[in-house]
Amino acid sequence: EEIYIHPSEKADFLFRISMAALSSSGPFSVFPGIDRSLILLEGNPVILNERTVPLLTPVDFPGEENIFATIDG
Repeated sequence: EEIYIHPSEKADFLFRISMAALSSSGPFSVFPGIDRSLILLEGNPVILNERTVPLLTPVDFPGEENIFATIDG
């Protein structure tokens, strides 16, 4: 769910805020050239590759990185 994008031209945005449910383990989409940040708002910790992400702890990663999310718990 896209919450905000600036500027509104989606092909060439400066920043975007969105929210998605992680209901099962699997790969993240790849976005080359886009710096990404993830904050887990609720639920069990998630493992991104080998990094455990606890609740409300920002994690930054490059959009071209191959990320596999494992739902912990």
